[in-house]
Amino acid sequence: MVRKSIKFLALTLFLITLNIQSAHASVSDINSMEDNIYNHLKNWDTEFEIPYFNYDVIDIIRKSASKDDYLSKSLIGLRVKGYGNNSEVSVEYRTTKSEEDYIDNEIKTPATAIINSNMSDYEKVKAVNDYLVNRYDYDHTLQSNNSYLALTTGRTTCQGYSMTAYKMFNMVGIENRIVIGSINGVPHAWNEVKVDGKWYNIDITNDDYVGSYKYFLKSDATFTTSGFEKNSETEYQPCSEDYVI
Repeated sequence: MVRKSIKFLALTLFLITLNIQSAHASVSDINSMEDNIYNHLKNWDTEFEIPYFNYDVIDIIRKSASKDDYLSKSLIGLRVKGYGNNSEVSVEYRTTKSEEDYIDNEIKTPATAIINSNMSDYEKVKAVNDYLVNRYDYDHTLQSNNSYLALTTGRTTCQGYSMTAYKMFNMVGIENRIVIGSINGVPHAWNEVKVDGKWYNIDITNDDYVGSYKYFLKSDATFTTSGFEKNSETEYQPCSEDYVI
């Protein structure tokens, strides 16, 4: 049996135009602007300006956020007001900056405690998996949908599991992704992790539920057999085999 999960909230987008004078930028200018936007978003800035306005400005902002899975899944509202060649950007996040600081501080101690430099990639991934299985219970009310609520209540949905895992894996040096998709037609999120140079699927939410490692370091084929489907709009790493100890 697989738990029901809820999908990440759709990003609400608004584009307001005032005295439009579309600005065209070179590729290098766009790349520099994306870096600037990314830095604002990583700092959880809710209001900032960029010296550019065109009808693709929202796409540029979303592309900037997509550089980090956790960040892109944290955006729930985006409002852009254009005036002349400039844009005023307003962003709504799933959490506040202070809540993000709490998350980072709260998981830093256990991440340090459960990991040592002699561990293999496999051992690090298993340690994070086991920590979150023991730390969280599933939130059947579907209200606890971010890492802050997960850590402060001890209950969460697939969002909280996958987003906390993403941060902890990064802290211990494991390259990983947050995967958005579905399981048996129900919107769901899980992770991909890179172990010894190869990518694997890991669904901590459902491992917690079944009380085993059924969804731990599995291939795309194995996950597909279990009803998983990745969102085709996002390019994920191919997971070609199950991990064998």
